[in-house]
Amino acid sequence: MNSDKLRLMGTCILSFSIFCLVTVLVYVGYEINTVITEIRPLVKERESGKSLVSDIASEIVNLRYSIHDVVVTVDQAKAEIESIDQNITPLIHEIESVRRDMPVLIDRTEKLMVTDVPDLLLRAEQLIADIEKAGERAGKGAVKGAVKGTIGLPVNTGIGILSSPAKIFKKKENSDQKMK
Repeated sequence: MNSDKLRLMGTCILSFSIFCLVTVLVYVGYEINTVITEIRPLVKERESGKSLVSDIASEIVNLRYSIHDVVVTVDQAKAEIESIDQNITPLIHEIESVRRDMPVLIDRTEKLMVTDVPDLLLRAEQLIADIEKAGERAGKGAVKGAVKGTIGLPVNTGIGILSSPAKIFKKKENSDQKMK
């Protein structure tokens, strides 16, 4: 179906390009007719004795340049059409390849959605539950540590201050006994 659309699009582009070429040729014909209608009065004036040969020659030279420009434009249009045709052909083959592979990819995706996604969701739910439990334990431990540290620090400091003279005295007694 997509290849038909691409072929239709290619046909439309080719038809449009041909239409453009025909338009250019019609325009050239119109310009030639215009030049001819302009030249006729000049020829009549020449017949009446006036010398306009140099003006006619310059008009003919200009016409030659115009025709050359039109031919160059037509050649460029033809080259672009060929380039478009060369680019469309591989694209059509690629699209057909993707179209052939699409049912297999859809089947695989459906199977993954049916089998793997529920397992992944269960694992995610279990992970979330485990993380919530760990967060609760960490929160309780943090509260317990903060309370213990707040209450225990002054008590431990007081005990340390009060026991320091006793420790010094005990060390002195031990050293006196060793000396004896």
